[in-house]
Amino acid sequence: MEIRVCEKQELIQKKKIRFVYERHLILVIASDQGFYAIRDKCPHMGASLFPGKLEGTVIQCKDHGLRIDLKTASVIDDGKPNKLHMNESDCHVRAYQIIEKDNEIWVEI
Repeated sequence: MEIRVCEKQELIQKKKIRFVYERHLILVIASDQGFYAIRDKCPHMGASLFPGKLEGTVIQCKDHGLRIDLKTASVIDDGKPNKLHMNESDCHVRAYQIIEKDNEIWVEI
C-alpha cells in the first residue's frame, strides 16, 4: 500500500516530516543524498527520532546520542550501542521504501 506524505518541495524545505499509520509513527527525511523513511522509534528505548540531529544520512537520537544510518536503517557502531547495553539484534529500525511521483513523496507500507 502506498501512502502519500507530502509535496517533494515541502519535504526538502522541512527536512523531516512524520505521520501516523496504524498507530506507528513514520519519519520521512530529505537528506543531501536522497529521501528516506524509517519508523520514528529509536531502537534503544523507543524515543522519537524526529527531534534528533540530522547530518547527511545520519540521524542522532536526542535522548542518548544513538546514531542511525538512514541508508542501512542500522545503528552506527561507534561504541555507543555497547555502552547502552544493546544487543546486535536491537541495532536496526524499520525502513520503508520511498516513491517519488508527480513531485510528491509517497511511502510504501
